[in-house]
Amino acid sequence: MTGKPNIIFLLLAGTILIPPLFSSEFEGFIPHWQTRLTENLFVYKPFEYSGCVLDSEYQRIFVTNRNGEIISLDSVTGGIEWRFSLKHPIHLKPVYSEGILFAASTGGEITALDVSKGKPHIIWQKEIPGGIISDITTSDQKIFILTERNTLYSISAKDGSVIYHIGNDLTEGFTVYTNTPVILLGERLIYTLSTGELYVVNKNDGKLIYKIGIYNPDDKIDGFTGLTADSESILLSTQSGLLYRIGTESGKIIWSRTLAQISAIKRDEESRDIFVFHNDGTIAVYDPDGKTTRKKVFLKKNLIGADISGGRIIVRYSDGKMLLLSKNDLSLISSVRLSSPVLAKITYDQRYAYVFSSKGSLIKFLIK
Repeated sequence: MTGKPNIIFLLLAGTILIPPLFSSEFEGFIPHWQTRLTENLFVYKPFEYSGCVLDSEYQRIFVTNRNGEIISLDSVTGGIEWRFSLKHPIHLKPVYSEGILFAASTGGEITALDVSKGKPHIIWQKEIPGGIISDITTSDQKIFILTERNTLYSISAKDGSVIYHIGNDLTEGFTVYTNTPVILLGERLIYTLSTGELYVVNKNDGKLIYKIGIYNPDDKIDGFTGLTADSESILLSTQSGLLYRIGTESGKIIWSRTLAQISAIKRDEESRDIFVFHNDGTIAVYDPDGKTTRKKVFLKKNLIGADISGGRIIVRYSDGKMLLLSKNDLSLISSVRLSSPVLAKITYDQRYAYVFSSKGSLIKFLIK
């Protein structure tokens, strides 16, 4: 093969099938299929924090949208299998476990859906005060979520009953800005609140282990943009550019940095390096001691998100551009430009990436 590969498009029921290209002469984003999930771009536009979840056993992928729909697709062909509607918009990534799909809505509604056979049906639904702002975390037949009122809930995955909830209910009108998950680490839950605090609690009873104040919301407008943790340390970042490394057991700050505005942070599990992605397009890498090891700027554009998968880095920009970089030296491997930005989280399955564009299309790429 020489030059650019020829791509053949086969249109079947709204799905474009693109035969994968495996030539060693072509690396980067290789499209496999694309499915348009909606025509009304203003109503059904995916939310900034939404994403999709895979059922590898039955080769399915589940997607949610602002219209309150849960959509099941064939992960091989991209064909739509069914749609199921709830009464509130679903802005967060669902969770799948053993034939049950859990979805959380902005209206404070949590739904457990049986998707094991044929058409789905509701097992239980639970409404809690305040909209839900964190992806669902599951463990030991429990689910954990965080609401816009800064309250953490532990809920039974079997029947939806509340096991415990912790946090002070906020008064109406308080602006919440947080884009971090509830992290499960052993017997601990780690999460951040819009009050500028990091919380570490016991997952079984919600008892506080420690909390740390990172910023004062009365002094400045800020919000958390990154949170990751392992047995040694917790890493977190804020929109204004604060970067912290905190001892997981001690709760003491190991080091901190004040940088330019941060869009996301990622920790490489192999090298333990910390990758920091800034709003202005700068990508910087720090060692565990907080020393800068490399830094590059590929595009001086608004960088909105990034991921590390299989030795590669995928960087997303507000104009729809995505770059594929080498994790080792930050060298550019390939790039692709979509017609709209990818605001939703990308889902990975071995060498494949499922990308949900803000115009309502789900695209499956081979990352080579």
